[in-house]
Amino acid sequence: MNVVTLVAYECRLNDHFQLYGYLLLRDVYEALCIRITRESLVAGWVKSEKRERFEYEVHENSDGTFNIALPDMESDIRYVFPSEES
Repeated sequence: MNVVTLVAYECRLNDHFQLYGYLLLRDVYEALCIRITRESLVAGWVKSEKRERFEYEVHENSDGTFNIALPDMESDIRYVFPSEES
């Protein structure tokens, strides 16, 4: 994976964020080929006045590897989804 690919994934993830108003950590993990966890199914980001875009930071190390810093997220965004009781 290289920086160009990471930027393309970020763009695609932000499109999802803009369209649906939320983004699950699971979606980010899938894009970056990271194993999905149980927690990633409910943790994520919700579009708001404070967060209008989804962006992560990519830091390249001297050995050619990358560190990706994700923005602060909410640990449980289930409230975003419509309930079956409504």
